[in-house]
Amino acid sequence: MDVGSINLSSQCQITCSNPNATSPEILIQSNNNLQTTIALLSRRLRSPPWSYTYLPNEQHCTLILQFPHSIILKSIQIIPFTQLSINHYIIMNQLNTNLTQYPSSIIGETSSDGYYLRPCGYLLNTQGQQIINLSLTKPFDIVKQLRIHFYKPTDHDTIGLQQISIQGSYTYDQQMFIEQTSHPYQT
Repeated sequence: MDVGSINLSSQCQITCSNPNATSPEILIQSNNNLQTTIALLSRRLRSPPWSYTYLPNEQHCTLILQFPHSIILKSIQIIPFTQLSINHYIIMNQLNTNLTQYPSSIIGETSSDGYYLRPCGYLLNTQGQQIINLSLTKPFDIVKQLRIHFYKPTDHDTIGLQQISIQGSYTYDQQMFIEQTSHPYQT
């Protein structure tokens, strides 16, 4: 994480390209309470906080993140759902992980005005990555809207995600600053 960067994902509105899917709001909720975080880490999740089941002819699903103001985007981090398979047989002192609900690949698109989109990185193969860092083509990007395309896994019809973290900082429009600080005089 860069100096001066904060997690801005809790400031945005998130929607899925499929209106019939469950709301992905759980992916961007900020959890700043350290005690709650430690308690959650000690217990194992049995199902993903958010999952999406692909239709038979569907190749990808898109999550759209809309920010209320323009931000300076520095990094995108996605944590897919990892299911641990703990049984009596542990091979070479390692836990078995089930990666079937991982998306096969991810690509992101950004828009500085909310209308015209451009790729913010390259198509990233995500098989087996427990934390997905979506690399950006530019080190800093001014963003109002972000779209993340999750491609269907090769051997499964469902993806499961735990969290989306958008690291960056606020950028303030000079006109908005003038409007907020000026007060009209009443006559």
